[in-house]
Amino acid sequence: MNRNKLIGVWFVCFLIIGLVCTAAYADWKPKQKYLTIYNGSLGGGWHPVASLTAEIVKEAMPSLSTKPGPGGGVANAKKLQGGQGRIGMCLSNTQVQAYRGLPPFEKPHKELRHIVSMYSLPFVWIVRKDSGITSLENLADKRISPAKVGQTTYALAQASLKAYGITFQSIKAKGGLVHILGDKERVNMLKDKHADAIACMWPLNHANFLGLQLTPGIRLLSMDKAHIKKIMASTPGIAELEIPKGTFQKDQTKDAYSISAVTTLIGRADVDEELVYRIVKAMVEAQKRYHQYVPASDIAMNTPLIGNMIPVHPGAMRYFKEKGLVK
Repeated sequence: MNRNKLIGVWFVCFLIIGLVCTAAYADWKPKQKYLTIYNGSLGGGWHPVASLTAEIVKEAMPSLSTKPGPGGGVANAKKLQGGQGRIGMCLSNTQVQAYRGLPPFEKPHKELRHIVSMYSLPFVWIVRKDSGITSLENLADKRISPAKVGQTTYALAQASLKAYGITFQSIKAKGGLVHILGDKERVNMLKDKHADAIACMWPLNHANFLGLQLTPGIRLLSMDKAHIKKIMASTPGIAELEIPKGTFQKDQTKDAYSISAVTTLIGRADVDEELVYRIVKAMVEAQKRYHQYVPASDIAMNTPLIGNMIPVHPGAMRYFKEKGLVK
């Protein structure tokens, strides 16, 4: 057989193999029929993101029925560890606390795996613009709402107050109130003057912020760097956040400082590798669709391990390496 014929035979062989592999990829269907993507509370920043993610995954795998499910960063980690869920949204600080068994978790959650870092997310305290509250120190005897138990916002509210020597118990002892509420309820409490300050974890362009800026008018409570260092020391996986003047609202005349974490998607270690590979592929390729909920500058999917401190699911890592997103 001459050289040209040999090359032709090899070309046909490679073509056939390629077609077979392509057909096998296209024909693959997940063994499970249903997938719930656990997120936060209704009215919060995670719910529309989880709804969009469910839509994107469904488009990539039509045989899989997907939907968002209620939860919170802490609650989702516990749910996945206990086997009541397969995939959920979390935060970089919460997932490492869960994996290591650090407070608010009572034991290590070793079944958790990082799937993808989605976007950075600020944590802030806000007050009404017409209030005289200017610092977290002023919250010592006020009416506050830190979020619901099980939400990462709640845990960071506790950690930030603790850095200033304040606890929920000390607030109550001084005549203040602590309202344990979901996102929508907290917003309404601030509007109706039933709360003096609320803790929030939403993108800075979130509809809740935009609505509150119009009515009744709000201000951020900036933290000083010494207290931020205390929070970071007690809470692995978070970072200092600078909010330059004029970026949160036009009449923000000074830079503000707080903390931030990275919103992530996590799953159980035993979730099918091919399923995770395809979920990540669909999300990364459709990441521009998330811009309707998250500023483009905050999207982290091209740096998919940023903020992560726990093992990565092998299905996700396979995709990241294929695309050169990690070395």
